[in-house]
Amino acid sequence: MLTGFGGTHLFITGAIGGLITTSPGVTVTNPFTGEAQAAPSHDKSRALGWQLAARIAPVLTDPAAGSTQTPLAVRAHTLEIPLDNWAFLVAPILGLLDRGHSSWMKLRTEVALLTFGEASIACVPGEIYPEIVNGGIERAPGADFDCDPVEIPPLRELMPGRVKFVFGLANDEIGYIIPKSQWDRKPPYLYGSEKRVYGEINSVGPECGPTLHAAFRALATQFEP
Repeated sequence: MLTGFGGTHLFITGAIGGLITTSPGVTVTNPFTGEAQAAPSHDKSRALGWQLAARIAPVLTDPAAGSTQTPLAVRAHTLEIPLDNWAFLVAPILGLLDRGHSSWMKLRTEVALLTFGEASIACVPGEIYPEIVNGGIERAPGADFDCDPVEIPPLRELMPGRVKFVFGLANDEIGYIIPKSQWDRKPPYLYGSEKRVYGEINSVGPECGPTLHAAFRALATQFEP
């Protein structure tokens, strides 16, 4: 479809905590053929991928996008997160999860921040909600904690470099990483919902988001501006 491209393609999991995907009801147009795909199908998925490629291609072909120097730097930090999920506490004891705990009601994990040239990569040990990465955290009505957003500024604003990647499920998998001001396990539920949201049952706890955000902020300060 496009000339001048090649190499090995690598799939990386990103900020998948919020499951933000194209709705099945959205029609996707193939940017190369003009054919519209309305019904869920492999052709529709392919058209969506080509839409992404068509938007990325002009950046890759821009002569200013390249770099002749790519110095590499790595910063990593091991930390403990308060464990406020009894299922995660009991599951290793029952042999359902192959991991232990660093201390009572604490889980040890790791974050990392890499830079190479003008690019940086935040390595997130779980499934982070996209609003922690890109902004848009809300003081959600019905949340368990009536507080302003804690995980600010967004992760991408903290990261160095011009091109910023976020890799999820990196180094570890601790479940969903949810903004504290949107945490909801008890009624009333978020935005007047009749049932509670799904993510919290698969999360370490409400302090996970703030703790990891603070760790990334500390790592970002170690890089030269």
